[in-house]
Amino acid sequence: MNFFNKLQGFLEKFIGPLAERLNRSDIIGGLSSGMMQTLPITLGISVFAILVNFPIRPWQTFLINTGLYAVIQEMVSATMSMLAIYIVICVASCYAKAKHQSSLTASVLSMGAFLCLMPQSVEGKDGIISALLTSYLGSSGIFVAMLTALFITSLYCWLMKKISP
Repeated sequence: MNFFNKLQGFLEKFIGPLAERLNRSDIIGGLSSGMMQTLPITLGISVFAILVNFPIRPWQTFLINTGLYAVIQEMVSATMSMLAIYIVICVASCYAKAKHQSSLTASVLSMGAFLCLMPQSVEGKDGIISALLTSYLGSSGIFVAMLTALFITSLYCWLMKKISP
């Protein structure tokens, strides 16, 4: 018996049942479906990012002279800076659907909780002001967004089962 047959036997014996249990999990299903729902946003804005940074001098000159370069760069930046918001909404919605609860309510509750977890003030020139840092709404907030969506939606579903007969 060679190495690859042993490896395949190990994977089938130990990893296979674990993967099957994870596949049936509502949490994993909600998480993967929610992340899949954000793909059109990320892929769509990636196309614009590629087009605006295409390394051909006449194309770059055209975009800069017409003012499109700055507009598209701002569009890419704004969209990617809100990636965690998209993720918290989509993951909460998909997880609530898997639990047979209202996806809209779960999404709103999860987004509200996510925003409440963020610092609500920023130090500026004139002292401390009320604001949200966009750095927490982008890629650095994705993990917290996923956890918040799963926790708040789980809590919401549990409470709905407790109050409904």
